[in-house]
Amino acid sequence: MPTTRRKRLPKVQDDIIEFTEAMAAVDIPSGYRRSGQEHRDFRAVLIDCTADKIQARRVLTRIFNWGSLLAPVHEEGDPYATHVRIGAQQLCQRILMALNSLPKQADEEDPGG
Repeated sequence: MPTTRRKRLPKVQDDIIEFTEAMAAVDIPSGYRRSGQEHRDFRAVLIDCTADKIQARRVLTRIFNWGSLLAPVHEEGDPYATHVRIGAQQLCQRILMALNSLPKQADEEDPGG
């Protein structure tokens, strides 16, 4: 009889409230996109790897806003729009989980080999 593998639940950091408060405090300046600052922030974070903490938080805040992380996804009478919103929100949730899940330690045993 084959053994069943149990799915390892991620360990979540205790500072999730601290994280969400820090993200809520991010100030997106007016004219952010038109001024080119949005472009510079995204390049610094994703391409050049030269971003400071403020730029990184602005980029993450923009992504979470675009994905409507905390907004309702249901669009009355339009299942396709609902599915699009669910997909965008799931992407944001995966980013959030990646940021808040502690990596497996090297000394932990891996049952899969």
